[in-house]
Amino acid sequence: MLSRHLPPLDSALDHALRLASRVLSSLNDILPANVATLATKERVAAAFTSLAAIGAARAIDRMLRPPQHLRKHPCVAPWILLRTMIQGKGFLEQRDALFDTMSADALKHG
Repeated sequence: MLSRHLPPLDSALDHALRLASRVLSSLNDILPANVATLATKERVAAAFTSLAAIGAARAIDRMLRPPQHLRKHPCVAPWILLRTMIQGKGFLEQRDALFDTMSADALKHG
């Protein structure tokens, strides 16, 4: 369902490169010659890529971390939750592992 609304990856990358070249050409007009030569296409693309990676990491962190008003309740750490999902155990084994971890967290925080 969601993939219908998202552009294909190659068109998104093409758009990002066109945007980077537009930014680079505007930098050539605004900045002095010695500064504009430092902003190559590779560096601008690397900057956009790093910003995209930071945004993706922040989105994953927000998905896995409980909201601020619910953090007082016992919870399971995101890495433990991911580890139990990756191990491929059945529901009952996952539930037991997560319940043990949640019980330890509840005892730790009182």
